[in-house]
Parts: sequence; C-alpha cells; structure tokens
Amino acid sequence: MKKRIAILAAVLTMVGLTPSSAHVGASLRGFSDVAGQSSTVYLRLGHGCTDGKNYFGTGVFEVVVPVQAGTPRPEFKAGWRARVVPSAEKNDKGVALFNTITWTARSPMQQIDHGTFAEFAFQVRWNREITTPTRVNFPTTQVCKRGYQDIDTKKKAQNDFFLKWIITDGSTMADTADTEFGPAPSITVRPAA
Repeated sequence: MKKRIAILAAVLTMVGLTPSSAHVGASLRGFSDVAGQSSTVYLRLGHGCTDGKNYFGTGVFEVVVPVQAGTPRPEFKAGWRARVVPSAEKNDKGVALFNTITWTARSPMQQIDHGTFAEFAFQVRWNREITTPTRVNFPTTQVCKRGYQDIDTKKKAQNDFFLKWIITDGSTMADTADTEFGPAPSITVRPAA
C-alpha cells in the first residue's frame, strides 16, 4: 500500500498536480505545465491564524513568483486589491529575478475568516529555457490582523500574525512569537517536447 501511495505521489508530481503543501496548496487545474506555454496557478489558503484560543482572519496574501514563471498577472478578487512589484535584482538579460504579488483586503469585512479557505490565482508563462523537470517554488506569506478579534480582552493587539510558507529545501524552521513557517507551494514544470 505504501508503495502505491509513493508511486501515485510521483506521478502527480510529474504531471504538475503536486499534493497540497501543508497550508497553502498549488494547482494548475488542467492548465499547462510545459516550458514556454502559458498557465494559471491557483494557490489555496487552508486557514487563517490562531494564537492560542484566538482566531484571526487573513487580510494580506503575498506570493513570490520566480523568473521561471515570467511576469505574473493576478486574477481579480472581489474586495481585494492586487499589486505586482518586480525585484530590484536582475538577471544578465535585465529581467527581474522575481515578482511579488500582494493582495490586500480593502476592509476588515473582506478578510478571509479563520474557519474558511480561499483561492488566489495568477497567470504565468513558463520559461522556455526549462530543459529538465523543474520544481518552481512560490514562497507565500499570509498576514493576519490580530487586532480584530481577541476572545478574552476584546482589545486590539498591537502586532499582526504571519504564516510564512517559504521553506523550499525540506528543512524546518522554529516558529516565533508572531510567525509560523512551513513549506512553499510548488509546481513541477516539464520541458517542451
């Protein structure tokens, strides 16, 4: 049975349907995973943030899109504002090494509640220079506004809470007082035939 599960996971990875990462999953939903072609990447936030017994919604979602995926175009999300910022770091062709998409809730009422999930999507064009199956990582950060709910005191907390899904090498990082870490969502891109 374990062998079948391992084989299934390997097959899913090869066709770009990677199993969900811990808390932010990436999928293509049938869009192309072939170098040189356009695609749409969907990122699913599984939950908001918790601090003991207090729960906080997500008000900002950020994803780093590497040069292998080109310049992203974010999908419109009602109640949210999207912004794309290229990195100051450039490759030898003068192209930004990555672009950061930041979606921000327009009001506290638009935040994603802890007990729900949400998806954010963006269009890309996979780099045609990918010549072997390549895992493209999308480090993400959720920012939860701690001040909007505190069960005991009903007071606004001073700091936000961060869920950073940025680990790309299979290692672990210890959580801090205001930040939890986990694996970055990824898509495996295949070379063109």
